[in-house]
Amino acid sequence: MTYEGKVDWWIGLVILVAIGAPVVPAIQKHNYWMLAAPVATILFLLVGAWPQKYETAGDALYIRSGLTKRVIPWSGITRVSTSSDSRSSLALSIDRVAIQHVGGEILITPDDQAGFFDDVASHCPQLSRRGMDLVIALN
Repeated sequence: MTYEGKVDWWIGLVILVAIGAPVVPAIQKHNYWMLAAPVATILFLLVGAWPQKYETAGDALYIRSGLTKRVIPWSGITRVSTSSDSRSSLALSIDRVAIQHVGGEILITPDDQAGFFDDVASHCPQLSRRGMDLVIALN
């Protein structure tokens, strides 16, 4: 199953305004070198952060963010929880999901969180439900 990354409209607007703010004066004053930072930022976002997709396959969770792809084996996931953590992340929404795994933690933003949690639960027998969250089952 594939889940698109959720983008909060206001985060997109803030990014566009922040990138676009120096463009108008640069063009008006013919200081085209001032366009370097906005163009570099747009390229970074297009290459590093967009599009975001999360695929639950038989062997692992595949996280695609721009041109990068991360693979997290199901057996390595130790916790999946909702999060509103405001740490710097490529997640473009405040409705985040924190995935803790043997390699660390990653914040993602699947558009259908409930479906995503159900899907992950079906692939991770080592996890049990605690409310919406999935945690290591203590027997």
